[in-house]
Amino acid sequence: MELGVTFNGRTPLAGILPVARAAEKKGFRYAWVAEHLGYFDAFALAGGLLDGTQTINVGAGVLSPYVRHPITIAMGASTLANRFGPRVAISLGTGNPDDLEPLNIAIKQPIGVCDEALDLVRGWLTDGRPILDGKHFTNKGQRLHVKPHFVIPLYLAAVRDGMLGLGGRKADGLSLSAAASPDYVRHAVKVARAAASGAGKEGSGLFVACNIILALAPSKKEGLRRAKLELARILLGGHDYLFQYQPAHVDKEAVRDAVQKGADELDRAMPDEAADALAVCGTPADVKAALARYTDAGLTLALLRLAGTVEEQLQSLSQL
Repeated sequence: MELGVTFNGRTPLAGILPVARAAEKKGFRYAWVAEHLGYFDAFALAGGLLDGTQTINVGAGVLSPYVRHPITIAMGASTLANRFGPRVAISLGTGNPDDLEPLNIAIKQPIGVCDEALDLVRGWLTDGRPILDGKHFTNKGQRLHVKPHFVIPLYLAAVRDGMLGLGGRKADGLSLSAAASPDYVRHAVKVARAAASGAGKEGSGLFVACNIILALAPSKKEGLRRAKLELARILLGGHDYLFQYQPAHVDKEAVRDAVQKGADELDRAMPDEAADALAVCGTPADVKAALARYTDAGLTLALLRLAGTVEEQLQSLSQL
């Protein structure tokens, strides 16, 4: 399993570039930039990271076809690739329903929408003129005139089994959300590999990346405490499903109330057992042991979402 870093798209370039450079210097080969509506554009941030580094591969996404038409996704990816070469990757997915609801955008038929979007984006990035008369998207001949001269990896962000299967069949790999436990990763890999094999692909070679919250600290207890706010944000942001793959009962409303009251209340509201299953926390030895569990689960790439300030993130990298 390789290590990379990931950024949530809510921090400006000046706050993430030093961490990406430090990761590159340490030998990491991947950095990823997420996109959340109302924050920074993933293609713009990815371009800034690519321009400010030398060798690290940079991924942009999740890019939602409910917000961006597939032609604009292909255009953005090709623009980066034509400038920075084969260091570019992208990830498609539905996006967060809580972000889309205020715009009156409903996530309907996500498997069908993402299936067609994958076909179109891949088609534009390869032959430049895919033809599709689909249920959700149509292309009667629009070309991508600036297609890249090499393959851009195209991943699918997936949570539930239907999307995991689609990723196995159609995408170059999976991108799994933060707060995914090793048990969930093992399940996701099994579902996607089976779908890949059923589609005539080599399931055992499936590329699976996962965002993993990492809170390095002087003790396991302090690391768990530091990870809980980020886990609470994920829980309250609509990703309850992932919390099924951990051993403790988590009261969502109690967590919601505790977030407003501060770190001590949140520490009490979210069980340590949950945080330990859903994040990588503690001393360097604790972190090494926890990451090994993701390797055993079949993960290809651990994209580390480092907790703390820029200085704390840089310190964490130095200790890995």
